[in-house]
This record gives sequence, C-alpha cells and structure tokens, in this order.
Amino acid sequence: MTLVKRSSIQIVTCAPRRLECRWRRGGFSLVEAIASLVILGAVTVPIASGIASMSRSSLQNYRDASVLTELVHEAEKLRALPFTSIAVGSTSTSIELPGGASDLNVTVTLADYDGDAAADASFKLIVLTLDSVEIHFYRSDWKE
Repeated sequence: MTLVKRSSIQIVTCAPRRLECRWRRGGFSLVEAIASLVILGAVTVPIASGIASMSRSSLQNYRDASVLTELVHEAEKLRALPFTSIAVGSTSTSIELPGGASDLNVTVTLADYDGDAAADASFKLIVLTLDSVEIHFYRSDWKE
C-alpha cells in the first residue's frame, strides 16, 4: 500500500489485486455542508418567526393593558369631580401609549333616568373612548 500526502488530500492506493482507489479528506464534503445548512435553516426559521410573533403579541397585550389603565384612570378622575363641574359636551385628548399616541374621547350627555324619554338635568351619561374601547358610566347629583 502506498500513501502519498499532498496538502490536505491523502491519496491511498490499494494492493495491486484491487483496482479501486479511495480518496480520503479531512473535513466535510460540499453535499454534507449544504445538507447541514438546509437542516439548520429548517429549524431556525420557525423558531425566529415564533419569537417575532411572541414579541408582537406581547406589545399588543401591553398596549391593550395600557388602554384599559388609561380609561379607568380617566373614569376615576371624573368620578372624583363634583357633579356640577362635569360639563356636557365632548373633549378629545391625545394620550401617549406603547406603539404610538391615540385620542381619548370623553363625551358627557344628559341621560334619561326615569324613563319618560326626556333627559334629566341631574343625571349624566359619560362615555370614554380610547382605541375603540369604551367605558360607559352614569353620574348624578343625588345624595345617597
């Protein structure tokens, strides 16, 4: 058996009885490298898209929670005010939320308490709207 070494390729010749020759190399063949890249890509792409999807849904959940927090905060501020200081009409205020600003709309109208189809001056419907989420509540000047 004859062994000749040239750079990183080894040529091995076999006994004269056999007519075959084998090439031995250190490292990977091109087919093996491509196959490993394909397998790595097939595993990595779904994992990366799953992480991106979780990140987007996390931001949306954080925004939704912020919207509800702002609405409840504004509702509590209006409940704390005296009845006479809550003016009938609409106002709009820009609120900074995660992912961008949005408008908080507050609409105050006189409401019908006793069902006679006439608005009562001592009963108000307050509607708070932020990012298509609404909170409705009533205020009255009656003492309990």
